[in-house]
Amino acid sequence: MSELDPQEHIRKQRNIASGYALSNIIQHEPYFDAVLRLLTTRLDDYCKSRQPIELDRWFTFFAFDAVGEVIFSKSFGFLEQGKDVRDAINNQRLLAPYAAFMGYYCWLHNLTLGNPLLSRLGIQPSSHLFDTCTAAIEARKKNPAKRVDMMQKWLDTRAKYPDRMEEVEVFSTAVGTLGAGGDTVAATIQALFYYMIRHPHYMARLQEELDAAQASGELSDVVQYSETQKLPFLQACVSLVLFQTLTFC
Repeated sequence: MSELDPQEHIRKQRNIASGYALSNIIQHEPYFDAVLRLLTTRLDDYCKSRQPIELDRWFTFFAFDAVGEVIFSKSFGFLEQGKDVRDAINNQRLLAPYAAFMGYYCWLHNLTLGNPLLSRLGIQPSSHLFDTCTAAIEARKKNPAKRVDMMQKWLDTRAKYPDRMEEVEVFSTAVGTLGAGGDTVAATIQALFYYMIRHPHYMARLQEELDAAQASGELSDVVQYSETQKLPFLQACVSLVLFQTLTFC
């Protein structure tokens, strides 16, 4: 999104497009299921203790862990630990206005967070996210993945066309996809639940559709993507939420 040169934008887009293919993402659905089960376990714990639940917090943890699985087959442990590990998510949000400003004054960035000294000292914001991405890339070089995740797709492209894609592009694409994907997924889930709670008659209608599908044996224990395509009211709700909600800012 930050590339201004049209030809350079096309080149970069061609390099990374295969990683975003739906057919590739669907292959990771069993790993999404594991993350979903962990989320429901956490929410069940709150229900049993009758404690209030900060849904936005837990949906954000889920989103980043799920996106981590599809990018480099590794979650960040937010759901497992039940907290924002090393304040990584909060730091990323604080970086958004910084990035918007420094986009116009790149020279100032080189004196602040772009200073190599900060990375050597390990005191950059969101270092948990960056460290996880870096470790995943280094480990992948030594041991190719059994799962063909996004990173493996990009590393394969770089191996096939070393003159067309630099290593730094793999890292920047992974970090960029993580930041954009985590926030947008979390915001969309939060918006869906917000509108459902605000409009109980629609919530009831959606519940009826889900109950009917489950009773007829059309839904798995963890509902699969292919199964959701047969739920027209759910699809309408999700489409409307995506239409009405600014999922990333």
